Parts: sequence; structure tokens; C-alpha cells
Amino acid sequence: MTKTLDILSEQAWTHPGDYAGHNPSGDYVIYSRNRESSIMENVNYNLICDEMGAVDDDFNAPVYTFRASHWAVGWVEYVIVKKDAPENTLEKAAEILSALSDYPILNDEYYGEAQLEAVLDHWEDETVRGRAYWCEQSGESLFAARRDYPTDKIFDYMLQSEAFQ
Repeated sequence: MTKTLDILSEQAWTHPGDYAGHNPSGDYVIYSRNRESSIMENVNYNLICDEMGAVDDDFNAPVYTFRASHWAVGWVEYVIVKKDAPENTLEKAAEILSALSDYPILNDEYYGEAQLEAVLDHWEDETVRGRAYWCEQSGESLFAARRDYPTDKIFDYMLQSEAFQ
């Protein structure tokens, strides 16, 4: 349990001086995301919430989430584990933090599926001019802009762009 508390103690909430919202002082921030978060960060957040059984805005639950307004990114959502949560919950939180310190993605398969969905949704919503941009950037024929799905070459290029990370 000592190792668990060592890992978690680095994640203890400290109350910002200019913040007037919910104050979970001493509780542990396991993960957070904001309006500008990447696909990977959103995937990790959702997986952590599911795995930890996080309850939205129930500050009495051992693991809960809450959203705070933020001037720069609109909002920040936090996954919080209470300092007096059951030992197995604290250990699971420490395991997640340890896993993320070794490798930033909790589940490669889920992340890959989310990337695939994001690329396909983007392609579907894109104008022909926008699709032509992706064709040009990837070195694909402009005729591919008319397709319902991006070619492998376009798809691979899109996946490498920052928008789909």
C-alpha cells in the first residue's frame, strides 16, 4: 500500500489560487481532459472512467468526475479518486498511473478504432475541396477526392496528422 500511496501522492489535488469551484483537496486526480484534448486523451479518459466506475458529479462516490470552466480551453474534466476510497480502488488507480507513465495509450485497439472512426467521419463531412487537399498532401490522385472513403495512402497520411492523434 505504501507504493500505491507514493504513486498517488504525486497526483493529489492542490487548490489553485484563482479557482472557486469544487475543491477536492487531498483527493487524487487520475486523469483529465479538455475541449482541445486529442483522440488519445479522450480514449484514455473514457477507459479510465469505465474501468474505475467513475460517477459524474457525485462527490461522495469513491471515484467521480467533474467539470470546471477554464478561460483558455473552455472546460476541464477530471477523474478523481477520493483519498479514503477502498484500498483496491486506490491500487487500481495507481496501476493506471503506472501504466500511463510507461506508455501513453491504455488500449491500442480502442485507440485505433477511435482514430479510424474520426478519419472516416472527417472524410465523410469534408467538402470535395477539402478532400482534394488531403489528396494533394498525401500524394494521391485528385480523383480520389470523389470516393466515399479515403484510399489507403490518404488514410495513412491523415492518421499521421496531428488532428487524428
